[in-house]
Parts: sequence; structure tokens; C-alpha cells
Amino acid sequence: MDGATGVLVLEVLPDTQGETAGLRRGDILLRYGGTALDSAEALIEATFRMAEDEPVDLELLRDGEVRRVVLRGGRIGVRTQTLFTALAAEFDPPRPELDRLQHEGKDALYQGDYATALARFQSGLEGAEATGSPRYRGQFLTSIGVVYQNLGQYRRALEHYEQALTIDREIGDRRGEGADLTNIGVVYRNLGQYQRALEHSEQALAIHHESGDRRGEGADLGNIGNVYSNLGQYRHALEYYEQALAIHRESGDRRGEGADLTNIGVVYRNLGQYQRALEHFEQALAIHLEIGDRRGEGADLGNIGNAYDNLGQYQRALEHHEQALAIHREIGDHRSEGTDFSNIGIVYDNLGQYRRALDYFEQALAIRREIGDRRGEGEDLNNIGNVYDNLGRSQRALEHYKQALAIDRQIGDRRGEGTVLSNIGIVYKNLGQYQRATSILKIYTYGPN
Repeated sequence: MDGATGVLVLEVLPDTQGETAGLRRGDILLRYGGTALDSAEALIEATFRMAEDEPVDLELLRDGEVRRVVLRGGRIGVRTQTLFTALAAEFDPPRPELDRLQHEGKDALYQGDYATALARFQSGLEGAEATGSPRYRGQFLTSIGVVYQNLGQYRRALEHYEQALTIDREIGDRRGEGADLTNIGVVYRNLGQYQRALEHSEQALAIHHESGDRRGEGADLGNIGNVYSNLGQYRHALEYYEQALAIHRESGDRRGEGADLTNIGVVYRNLGQYQRALEHFEQALAIHLEIGDRRGEGADLGNIGNAYDNLGQYQRALEHHEQALAIHREIGDHRSEGTDFSNIGIVYDNLGQYRRALDYFEQALAIRREIGDRRGEGEDLNNIGNVYDNLGRSQRALEHYKQALAIDRQIGDRRGEGTVLSNIGIVYKNLGQYQRATSILKIYTYGPN
């Protein structure tokens, strides 16, 4: 039973398509639209990816028999629980109010409404602590960590993930332990602590391999590839991405396959092989269009726009970034909307249209500040600094670079810090302040004393 996977239906809500389709309490949902369901979160993600009213097959287990029903995209109308978690309910029974807060928080999270998500998860955590439920406490700590990670507040994310890891180890939840290690590895990568990222991702990979969790195994291989990509070890990165891709194709995980193709495209873009990058981004786009993943579609269009920007095909870059922006506005993904504004600003900066670039960077900055995305805020301040530098307004450039530097240091973003220090050094060099430039560039090259 420890290896059981699927999503257990706890309740079918009235007047929903779940009720119309004949779903019942006790059904175990196995696959949705070709995506294997190994957690309640996977079901939520899958329904968000599917376009409203698009036909989708749902595979389920009832009375020992696999059955199939056809639904429409969008909310199903069921309250669910990961099967492994449900099996532990004998020792830590379900609490409907906490389940409701978890579901509401995840809905808000996938819509990019981080303030609402955080409020729901924190209320749930308080409830879990009051009722003495370690399982729910671990779940809410993980969910809060995900919010902080999305906001670029990596230290706070790490604190919550590590608390969740402690709980999952105490209650013997190996699946939860693997997920926690995966999350911690991702945070360390975002913090630029690549060795620690590798250690945690490899521990997660061992657990997922041991438990036969192919989906988790594929995700871990992709995460390890991401670390090597950040380290500039692109051949290593490609090896891991190709392994992840093989697993996702073998298991029919189209979403995972799309993510792998995107990652491979990013590597080719970093290698300057822009046509090969475009080929992979377009394959990923075809998959996301096929499975109705609007969020993935928007991300792919942004990546294609970046590749065209690298090729100097600025009009085509703008067309793709504007399509991405339209999708992100449509689905209410505020964070990605900020990324799109930033990407459009970069194109205008490359075109020498600095005033238009500033306008887009400032719109991006406003969004980052509104949602509390500190990492994105630092990137936008750096971009604004670049524009002012291009305009010959060195002091304004330095003001923005120093604000960006303060944020990067606060959140522990070593890569961002290095980029900004390099930019500051170049400004001082252009001003003829060679001593200051040399001091700054030494910090960039060797780190602080």
C-alpha cells in the first residue's frame, strides 16, 4: 500500500460536472487528459491547464475495475486527497475545514493571487497546529513555502520547506520527504548555492526511484539539469534533460515532456544555437496547445520571443511577447504579466527605443512590487539602470543598480548580485573612476573579502 498512487474522491459536490458524470465518494482518480495523477495537487494543476468546455478523458478505479468518463475542462467539483495521504487518515483523520483552506489557497496560487493564497495557507497552518495534526501542518508549511518561492522570497521558502521535511521524516511519509527535498533543491538553485541544490535533488531522486515514482524521478532529473545549466555545464544539463524527457514520454506525462523540451531549448539558447532553441520551444508550444495548458503556452511564446530577440528579429520577438502578455492577462497570471512587460522592455532597449523600454520596465516593476516578487523587482531595477546607462544618465543608472544590489543581497541571489556589480563597475569605468571600477569588479570576480 505504501506505493499506492492516485487521488481519492472524498466528496462529490452537488450541481457540478463531477455529479453529472456519476463520480462517487471512494473513486480513485488515476489519469486526467493523459496526465498521471499522483497527488491532489496534480489534479488541480491538470484542470487549470485544460481549456473550459474542452472534452477530457478521466480514468478512475472503482470496485477494482478501471473505468473512463468524459468530462469538460475546468473545475470538476470534487473534494479529493492524495491516496497515500488518505491511507494515513486512520491516524490523522480528514478535517474538512482544513481541506477547504488548502483547496482555496491552491486555487488562488495557480491564479497568481499570492496574497489570498498565503492568507488561506496561514489560516490552515494555525488550524493544523490547534488540532495537533502533523500531516496537515506539513502540507500547509509546504504550500506556504511554494508561495514564498513564487514571490522570490527564497529564505522564507526554505524555512518552511525544512520544517515540512522534519515533519514528513517524523511521520515516515517518504513521498512527502521526496517532495520536500525537491523543493529545497530548487530554492538552493535559485539562491545560487548549486552544490547544495545538487545534494538535495539527488536525495529526492533516490527516494523517488526507490518508491517507483516515475513522475517525481523525471522532475528531479530536470531539476539537476537546471543546476548544471546555471553552472554553464550545458552538456551535463542536456544529459539530464534527455533522461527526464525519456521518462515523461514513457509515462505519457505530456506536461513534463513540454517542460523538458523548454529546458532543452533554454540550453541551446544559452549556447547561441538559436534555431535549435526555437525548434524545441515550438515543440513545447505544440504540446501545451494540445493539452490546453494556457500557462505553458504563454511561457513558450515568451521563450520564442526571447530567441527571436537573440536573433535580432525584433518585430517577431515583439509579436510573440505580446501574444504571451494577452494570454497571461486572460488567465490572470499577474506574475507572468510582469515578465512579459520586462521582455518587451528588453526588445525596445535593444532597438534603442529607450523611452518605450523604460515605460515597460516600470510597468513590470509596479507588478513585482504589488505581488511582492523581490527577485523580479531586482531584475527590473537592473534593467532600468541599463536604460539610464544607455541614455548617458550615469547617476540615475547607479541609483537603480544600487537598489537592485540591495535586494539581491537581501534575498541571497548571488547571480543577480554578480550581474549588478558588473554593471556598476562598467558605469564607474565609463565615468573615469577607475579605482572604484576596479574595486567593484574585484568583488564581482572574487567575491567580498
